[in-house]
Amino acid sequence: MKEKNTIAMNNQNEVPDEGNSMILEVPQMLFDDLRNGILKHIDIPIHLNSYSTILENIDGNLILNCDEVPESFFACYFWNNGVFPYWVKDSLRYIIFQNEGRSLTMKITGHSESAAERCDFLEDDTLKTNPKGNACVWNIRFDVELLDSQVIGNTDENIPSVSMTPQNEKADKRTKKSRKEDRRFDPDQGHGSHWECVVEDIENVTDDLFKVIASSQNYIGDASIKANDDNGEYDAKILSMSLDESKDFTIRTLLEAEENGNIFRSAFPYVMNETGVPMTLTKIYEFSNGIEAVLCCDYKDEMEFRFFDADYPLHKAEYKIGETYNFALSAIAYNAEKVPDSEMSFEIDPETVEKMHRSDPSVVRRDSNGKALPMKMSMEMFVTCLQHDDRYPDDAEFWSPVKSKVRKTKLLGRDFYRMEISVHHNEEDENLIIPLVAKTSFFDEKPSKGDAVRGYLWLQGRRIVKTSSQFEKDPHNYPGNGYNDKQQTFILMWNPAFSNSMENHIESIGHINDYSFNWSVYEWEKAKMGDRFYMIRVGEGNTGVVMSGIFTSQPYADEDWDPNRNRRKIHYMDMKPNFIVNPEEQTIITTEQLQEVIPDFEWRRGHSGQLLNPEQAKKLENLFSKYVQKMLNVDDKTNVAITHISSHI
Repeated sequence: MKEKNTIAMNNQNEVPDEGNSMILEVPQMLFDDLRNGILKHIDIPIHLNSYSTILENIDGNLILNCDEVPESFFACYFWNNGVFPYWVKDSLRYIIFQNEGRSLTMKITGHSESAAERCDFLEDDTLKTNPKGNACVWNIRFDVELLDSQVIGNTDENIPSVSMTPQNEKADKRTKKSRKEDRRFDPDQGHGSHWECVVEDIENVTDDLFKVIASSQNYIGDASIKANDDNGEYDAKILSMSLDESKDFTIRTLLEAEENGNIFRSAFPYVMNETGVPMTLTKIYEFSNGIEAVLCCDYKDEMEFRFFDADYPLHKAEYKIGETYNFALSAIAYNAEKVPDSEMSFEIDPETVEKMHRSDPSVVRRDSNGKALPMKMSMEMFVTCLQHDDRYPDDAEFWSPVKSKVRKTKLLGRDFYRMEISVHHNEEDENLIIPLVAKTSFFDEKPSKGDAVRGYLWLQGRRIVKTSSQFEKDPHNYPGNGYNDKQQTFILMWNPAFSNSMENHIESIGHINDYSFNWSVYEWEKAKMGDRFYMIRVGEGNTGVVMSGIFTSQPYADEDWDPNRNRRKIHYMDMKPNFIVNPEEQTIITTEQLQEVIPDFEWRRGHSGQLLNPEQAKKLENLFSKYVQKMLNVDDKTNVAITHISSHI
């Protein structure tokens, strides 16, 4: 099909209406950029919610000319030998942008298509980006200009003037840059728009915010680095502080140490995460101050992530392009919503199904008359994290099922939901799961585990420094890798007769890397993120050690897991296992062995989440290390899962 690269100029007397316009709700940052003439185009990905508005000659279907549908079909791919097959609608001539009650009308002056991602499902079973792949995720770039007529819906009100004052720090600084640099990373960017994830109007809370920053006494670290100011590069000592590192949503502050006191340099909200994954550093987008940066990293040769490095000044001198480091990612939402049930699936008509399976018609489901039946496609497993703005490389559009229990947290007196989402999912069903914090006001009701959420987020992260130099791959010292006096050890009790059935436990073995785990901790006031745990099966049957790992959150209060009890709120901690075993099918460290090695601890009953003293923890680690090394030779993936264990120990 012939591609049309331009759109006809609009009739001078034409008025934007539903027949020739597309209405988009956009973030404030994008709205202000367009309003102020800083940005003169907008990129719109073609997906389930946008294709019908933008494209024609598509017969109401998302895909066409498919010889074979891949098993992992995420519902936003066109299978057309890498060639854009459709026309943008002739009738589409205006785009109306809306943000918090404001409206802005732009005239479309042209468009172009590009493949945001190419995949070859037939040859590439890892589903990684493939520049020559035939299945494409398409992006339409619309060139626009501010319309000098009236806003849709009100024929008497003029469009906001281009000279209006920018509403955030990023926009303010970008107005000083050359128009030729509109698509480039802005090294002068601060955290003005990032704070919009937390507060509605940063100017109204500046005084309160600085009071909070001034009270940040939690020391993270310091480093001597090369910083920059208006006079050029100079030597500086940068201190990293935190409001409260015991909370999983906090405020980080960067100070510059001088003889006469500390100078405030930066502050930003930060979502705590201790679970790092190996990533290869490929590029550094450094801020003009020399003390902050966005890192670009390659993950498993499958995905590129760009994130603000919360600890950049502490590691700036050590970073080398091409080296691999452990980074823990997290995110805060600019906006988010639960995906409506009506958008969680769609149907492909029989005619298109036939076209999709021309090479093998036998796989098409047919009715009694031999006619093809419609194909239903589900979005339940759909995951995407698209970072497509080069000026703000750490911002992303996301869609993911909620992978954890959702709970409330607070910052600056405001309520947020903290949940885990996936930012990468491959054909092997492996997920990269990170914590996301989003305002509770974004949601009509509290989302639940399994619900799909989408929106825009600020991706952040930090390097997780190894606790012991002998472990080259593991970001933490997991149980089985030797004792570490920086980590405490807690004993969790599990009785299948009262909580979490044996069936659920066995199912979790195959999902050690992507299930969400949490447990109540009795001595929660002593526990912290990064501490170790061993889970002991108690009650009937084969009792003993059935799981080990580390805590990946600070303790948090929530409702009792047992609805039949009327206890006050108890405290839980999220956790990442490194060992899970089915005690009915595999050898375990038994309760009798535990009692023999550590007789001064009650292994058969008691509260779940009790702290071992250092001597007890050393003995248990020694016992477990010897046991787990033997289990490494067991080839039974159904009944035992082991990860984060150094086999050379």
